[in-house]
Amino acid sequence: MTKRKFTVDEVIKALEHCTSSTTSEACNGCPFNQTNICEQMSNGVEIYALDLINRQRAEIADLEDENKGLKETNEHLSGEYIALSKENDKMRKIVNADVVIVNRRGGKSEYAKEIIRIKTSLVKTDAIKEFAERLKARAYQSTEWSHGDHPMVVEVDDIDELVEEMVEGEKNSE
Repeated sequence: MTKRKFTVDEVIKALEHCTSSTTSEACNGCPFNQTNICEQMSNGVEIYALDLINRQRAEIADLEDENKGLKETNEHLSGEYIALSKENDKMRKIVNADVVIVNRRGGKSEYAKEIIRIKTSLVKTDAIKEFAERLKARAYQSTEWSHGDHPMVVEVDDIDELVEEMVEGEKNSE
């Protein structure tokens, strides 16, 4: 006999049929009865239920391993992010101090132009970070995903509205 892999729902339905009654009426509509499993083996439902439990245990163990790896990666990246943020803050202070000096001197030299380029880059970086944070705030969990995973999604209209908000906010602050 080749062992067919029944779905979770089929195994549950078979268990429900077997436990609801001991009469032959309980077998009506049972997926195991429809495939003659009960005629081939007296404890077929139990064997398939155990198989299902073992498959799910293995899947859970795999997911736990994957989750552990993701947590370790997240911790590593969080540490790097903190270090980079501290370095970015130091650079910001240096650039801000240099911008003050450049402005006092008239801002015409190559050095002044480089400081202004760096300052502009930092402003763009801040704007991108703010955009990302606002975008995350608009994200929601999708339930229309067929693989059991429900990723976070953002509507295209939300992106357009967010860009408009940020551009209008920039114009109003000028």
